Amino acid sequence: MNFFSTRIPTRRFFIKYVFLSLLCLTIGSAMRVVAQSTKGESPEDSRVSLLLEQVTFDQFIEELEKQVDFTFFYDRLLTDRVQVSVRATETPLNAVLEEVLAPHNLHASMLPDRRIFITAGSGLMVHLEGITQGDVSYLADQSRDTLEAIVSIENRIFEFGDPDHPSPSRVLTGYVRDASSGNPITMAKIAVEGSSRSVHTDQHGYFSIPIPTERSTVWVSSVGKKETQRQLRMYDDGRLDIHLDNQVYSLDEVVVSAAGNSNVTRTQMGVERLSLATIKQTPTVFGEADLVGVVLTLPGIQTVGEGASGFNVRGGATDQNLVIFNDATIYNPSHFFGFFSAFNPDAISNVELYK
Repeated sequence: MNFFSTRIPTRRFFIKYVFLSLLCLTIGSAMRVVAQSTKGESPEDSRVSLLLEQVTFDQFIEELEKQVDFTFFYDRLLTDRVQVSVRATETPLNAVLEEVLAPHNLHASMLPDRRIFITAGSGLMVHLEGITQGDVSYLADQSRDTLEAIVSIENRIFEFGDPDHPSPSRVLTGYVRDASSGNPITMAKIAVEGSSRSVHTDQHGYFSIPIPTERSTVWVSSVGKKETQRQLRMYDDGRLDIHLDNQVYSLDEVVVSAAGNSNVTRTQMGVERLSLATIKQTPTVFGEADLVGVVLTLPGIQTVGEGASGFNVRGGATDQNLVIFNDATIYNPSHFFGFFSAFNPDAISNVELYK
């Protein structure tokens, strides 16, 4: 009897254990289905519910990672001063990120392996034409330290010293070099934004400049180089080497034109053409434009003599000249011993002389 009485409770215990195990498996599967349907496959499908008031950016990301199946990567130097206040109820994840990141010039980029990178300015290019997903999968292996290389160096904040024990002396030193060759840049200018303090590098590219406040921005410029800035948070003296890229100026198309071949427009030789503007620009007696006087200045044309109204063309006599005005022959092209022309310059558009 003792044998049977001890075996029956064991069998009941086994049945209860199997029943509880099946029940736990069923509940776990249901919870996974609900979780997957809630988290979604993309930021548009994933929905979150948040009620945050003036929390740090790290706390904001922690709340998101609790509700969605995404891993976030970002540089804490970009978000150390970001305070987040957001109210959302079943709101798509991309809408929440846009609301929080846009005021701080931050952008979220999602990689195919459910990782989201938060960077300053423009986002990361995660879809490249002609490149497969495996070719860009190395981006998912980037740690928070190597991610700093992706973030623009001008948006980083370089911190020197201990914030809890600040020093009254804040002097920034370093070298300015060419980004491509590494050679030192002489006479590069380093200026503190909002201050009149500025220095120039020596022949070795070295500089030393006092920084007036703990949070400052310095601008570095040189001839032929791109101007750049560095954001500083200095609690003590520090050293920072700066590299400048070459400044490439793109010019528009330049067209050079000239009238050097304007007189070679036909094969006919010995033809001179004068316009009304040329006639009026030639100095004449009494200040009035004289057509015959202008013709006498051309090569191969000579006056007959003082007090005469005719002219010789290449050694020819005066009576060998033919003067035509609007298809009409003019026998006396000048008056009063050649002092006054018979032609009104305002009525002439152009003159042709055949020699």
